[in-house]
Amino acid sequence: MNQVTESSRSGSEKQPRGRYLPAWLKRLSGALLVAAIGIIPGTALSQAGDILDDAKENLADVMEIGMWILLAGGYVVAAYMIITGGIRLFQDREGGVGRFALGILVAIVMVVLMSYFVTAGQEEIANIRNS
Repeated sequence: MNQVTESSRSGSEKQPRGRYLPAWLKRLSGALLVAAIGIIPGTALSQAGDILDDAKENLADVMEIGMWILLAGGYVVAAYMIITGGIRLFQDREGGVGRFALGILVAIVMVVLMSYFVTAGQEEIANIRNS
């Protein structure tokens, strides 16, 4: 018998160890595994309502902050255009009247649109928080 190429173990020693377990014990371990896996979705579902409530509240906060940032940004742009147009107008530089008029037009549009968007956005944010 060559020790390098052959093993001294017999064929019965290479069989899986689970072969010697009783059949009821094999089924019991499988049933426990399935029961443990079945508990996981139940635990997750019991916490899903809390997770969704937190997510809705966070989404409403993010939307409200974003809405106010857009509103403030629009007013800053309009104010910048009005101020720079007014400066060019008083310095008699080219494009001062156009920029000043465009700044006033942008400011008027911003007041109208942002008032609408803020009102509609507040209603939607209230719907998100109440649902």
